[in-house]
Amino acid sequence: MEMTASLTLWQRSEQHGFRYSTMVSDGDSKTYKHLLRNKVYGADIEKEKCINHVAKRMGTALRNLVKDERTRGTTLGGRSHGSLKDSTIIIISNYYRNAMYQHKGEKEGMKNAIYAILHHCRSTDEKPDHRKCQKGEDSWCFFNRALARNERPGCHVDNVHNPLRGTIITKVIPEFQSLASNELLDRCLEGRTQNDNEALHSLIWSKCPKEVFVTKQRVTICVRLSVNTILAVP
Repeated sequence: MEMTASLTLWQRSEQHGFRYSTMVSDGDSKTYKHLLRNKVYGADIEKEKCINHVAKRMGTALRNLVKDERTRGTTLGGRSHGSLKDSTIIIISNYYRNAMYQHKGEKEGMKNAIYAILHHCRSTDEKPDHRKCQKGEDSWCFFNRALARNERPGCHVDNVHNPLRGTIITKVIPEFQSLASNELLDRCLEGRTQNDNEALHSLIWSKCPKEVFVTKQRVTICVRLSVNTILAVP
């Protein structure tokens, strides 16, 4: 259904005097390949990834890592300090998304911010490592923020809320390398999301639930009302 709907939208766009140039995808390439096969506009289509969906990959990768290591007899999760527990995975995934969003258009800036997560998480009072963290008085990093203000940085135990011990850092580095690859970041440079589409879909189905059979006329009315509602939001 998505492939057919996308092809219809792209093919009729020129009737309204414009062309789509880029497709923002959640990672499923079926629709993208379908458009390419049908040679819409007779040229290739640029594909960008939704950074919200890409950020979910980090969480999935880390959770799978915990499960895989458990089958080998190694515990990465748990409640001990520096473990890769689920709350830490959620925080790291959010940091990963923010690193991409806050450095839109800067691939090296994205990559540096992503690796800063690792350096920040493994830092201790004995071995602070914040060289990749944001600098300045407004930095999110407590250590660099204190230095910029000529203050003594606080204790890492109190200020690093998602610490990771060294043995875990070694395990997660390959995941970070994969999710900070040039190939992936090239498709995330614009920092685009599918939030607008998801909001429109949610609005349409709130007026016209999927599980209830309705006429085509009602669907059309619900779609038009929802579009007008979205367009009316400043």
